[in-house]
Amino acid sequence: FNHPQGIFVKENLVYVADTQNHSIRKIDLSKKYVTTILGTGLQAKSFHDSGFGRNVALNSPWDLLEFKNQLYIAMAGSNQIWKVNLSNMEADVFAGTGRENIFDDKLTDSALAQPSGITRILDRLFFADSEVSAIRTADLDPNGKVRTIIGKGLFEFGDIDGKFPNARLQHPLGVTSYKDKIYIADTLNNKIKVFNPMTKELKTLIGTGKNGMKD
Repeated sequence: FNHPQGIFVKENLVYVADTQNHSIRKIDLSKKYVTTILGTGLQAKSFHDSGFGRNVALNSPWDLLEFKNQLYIAMAGSNQIWKVNLSNMEADVFAGTGRENIFDDKLTDSALAQPSGITRILDRLFFADSEVSAIRTADLDPNGKVRTIIGKGLFEFGDIDGKFPNARLQHPLGVTSYKDKIYIADTLNNKIKVFNPMTKELKTLIGTGKNGMKD
């Protein structure tokens, strides 16, 4: 591996975003065997190099999740989210034009900015769009949209709890979901925050804002 960043576990399979190998690896825990399932090992030169399996080039995958036999990848290097059909290993862009920005629109017309963490609640993906200090959503419906729920712009960041559009993060890198809430690694604020999609409120859960290692 070379700087693996994100993993997703399903039963005895572990999917790994092998970031600097620009690949997706699969670990079969029962067989104790690692297989490269996606990526050439070389960084993609285009934003739209769709293809199959080990013949398609990726660009710095950071995190991933599986849902209904589809693998969704936060492709930080190309400012996109990709989708892979695990039945035939066809990979293509799911959201984002490749242009780095914070622009809400239809999935493939939207602009993202280094999506780095990804999770799901029901029929929506939630992802940390780190370069714009944002949390955004993407509908799983292919006719859906990307929407911003925290964040405003490339130079708009801070440490402010509250609701959209006033809440602020600073370069969040990781997200996960639990009991219909989104937990956020607010990296440069040295905090863990929690977002309630129902009330649209962001709150600090852990951390004073100062770096350190105090239990």
